[in-house]
Amino acid sequence: MKTQTTFLIAALLTASLQQTGNAGSPSPARDQTMQMETHAVATKASATGTVKVVDGAGGKITISHGPVAALNWPAMTMAFKATQAQMAAVHVGQKVDFEFLSKGMDGTLTRIGPAK
Repeated sequence: MKTQTTFLIAALLTASLQQTGNAGSPSPARDQTMQMETHAVATKASATGTVKVVDGAGGKITISHGPVAALNWPAMTMAFKATQAQMAAVHVGQKVDFEFLSKGMDGTLTRIGPAK
């Protein structure tokens, strides 16, 4: 009888830990969040800004830009992934119009050129 009671308590504790996500496996809510992040859809947006850094080694252009209404972003300075051709087409201090794909806070330039 004592063995059965101990086994029952252990089973209840294990079930409780699994429901709260503390048993070494992701909780259902965390798992759902991870899936949503993995499957987030890239959003196309555009902005105008000033080139602050062209990082050829890192493959990024840092731009200080105004608000991006399509993403509900305030004005900020951030680095965007860029191709070698895009990096060669701009210089530090240049005002640019650009389009990009955003997946969370990860932006990839699709077009960049002198501001009009």
